[in-house]
Amino acid sequence: MKKMTRLKMTGLSIKAIIIMAVMAHPGCGPVELDDIRQETDTEEDSGGNGEVPVVPKDRFITGVEYPEGYDWISDIGTDAEGAVLFLMKGDERIVELPVGHDSCVSADADMHRCLDGHLYTDFSTDRETVIKMDGIELLRYTGREMITGIMVRSDGIYTLGQPRSGTGWAFRKDGAIIISRNSGTLLHGLFTDEDSVCFSYQDKVETPYGTREVYCLVKDGTQLSIPAEMDVTGIDDAISVNGTFCYIAQLKGVRGRFLVNGSVRTPLEMPGDATDISGCRFITGDSGIFLTGTLKGIPGKGPRDAVWHGTGLLAGTPANGRIERCVIDGGKCYYIGRMQSETGTSFLYMNGKDMATPSRYRLIYPQCMGVYADDWCIALSDWASSECPVLWTEEGMTDYGFNGLFTSVTYW
Repeated sequence: MKKMTRLKMTGLSIKAIIIMAVMAHPGCGPVELDDIRQETDTEEDSGGNGEVPVVPKDRFITGVEYPEGYDWISDIGTDAEGAVLFLMKGDERIVELPVGHDSCVSADADMHRCLDGHLYTDFSTDRETVIKMDGIELLRYTGREMITGIMVRSDGIYTLGQPRSGTGWAFRKDGAIIISRNSGTLLHGLFTDEDSVCFSYQDKVETPYGTREVYCLVKDGTQLSIPAEMDVTGIDDAISVNGTFCYIAQLKGVRGRFLVNGSVRTPLEMPGDATDISGCRFITGDSGIFLTGTLKGIPGKGPRDAVWHGTGLLAGTPANGRIERCVIDGGKCYYIGRMQSETGTSFLYMNGKDMATPSRYRLIYPQCMGVYADDWCIALSDWASSECPVLWTEEGMTDYGFNGLFTSVTYW
């Protein structure tokens, strides 16, 4: 397979690099990393017939190749000597980076991602966090952080990170802290609403009446308390939609969950064979509000995951099935899941159609599913062929003959 020499560049400011990236991709807007979001760019049809044309996008795939003979299966995500992190555009490798401490590049799938056709990496040294784009260093700041979100905008690079030891989080712009906390748990990662950079979190505070949970939305660095009513005993997830608080609430003495949008709250649809709902998360889609959650089954049936469009139940997995990744594209729902059993068999839901993953293939990372305009691609490993990396599309399975694996699939 064609390989590319590692990119090298020095003396560029962060803004200069961003400008270069924007020039290389005209028409791109804010780019954000959210585990279950894929953006769809559309524009009005000039013919005035009401149709929305599909804007072409390219498929990008990240992966790690190890030296021949190295057993990466038993040591997955390890920064082995000689390993290479790569980015493919279509079937061509356009970026290759050596993995290791000296290059500040990790093979860990949580420490690299493709954004707007570029390979972004983060790495923790003994004292610092280093962020690169296509091998070019963009940021380096004191503190060892696990990056949970990166957003690249024309005004800078925003990151949301958690300390690798201890608790809390830090929201930064170009490496400088905008707001941080030494405690608390992140609810929803970086997203945009009305061009503001947002995320949400929960924490505990001590009051004269005991410990109380608090839920907050951070918008452009300003912390806003979510105005929950007194009967709200917990919030699973929280975002902002057109400037309005939107969250998934558990109410005192009531089964299930409620979608609260401003002052309106509506129960999520719950089938008759379910006893409760838990663990709900918003999916930032392009056609309204979507969310996932777990339906607790009646005795003997086991829990199963589901997807809601607004508060209406859209799709669900078999009993003991868990959704690994869900993508909303063009108002259509796609997800890949795994059975919570010894075999860990994977299954697919593709816009109303249930599909089974061939038993010899396994999904390693949830990020290995991408969808755009009905074009879908899933990166798997073939355990029957020494974990050979495979791409599965509508055209079928394609084997790639290198010692390693794919780590994500996206469209830009």
